Amino acid sequence: MSNVTLKYFVGCHIGSELKMHLNHSIKWKHANILINESTQHLQSVHYQGKDYIGSFLTGDKFTIEELKAYENKIQSLLGDYCPKYEIKNLQTLVFPQVFVA
Repeated sequence: MSNVTLKYFVGCHIGSELKMHLNHSIKWKHANILINESTQHLQSVHYQGKDYIGSFLTGDKFTIEELKAYENKIQSLLGDYCPKYEIKNLQTLVFPQVFVA
């Protein structure tokens, strides 16, 4: 019998320009090397044929204010990783991810 878990992901589509900025970002490369559970870290996921950058939400119910806070956190971290990229133009999405163990 399999164990199915549903998690929600909040993030932005990684377009070609954002991908280029992330590939040239030393801070992004260091963050991926030094990942640990206690740090605020963005991760990339593949969903419906596209790549996204963001983070998984904790919990199963969220208010609009909480989702806005997650969006602001993601934009802040992306702005830190890619200071020359226009972060404000990114559209933030929330979608489910199903995990089967």
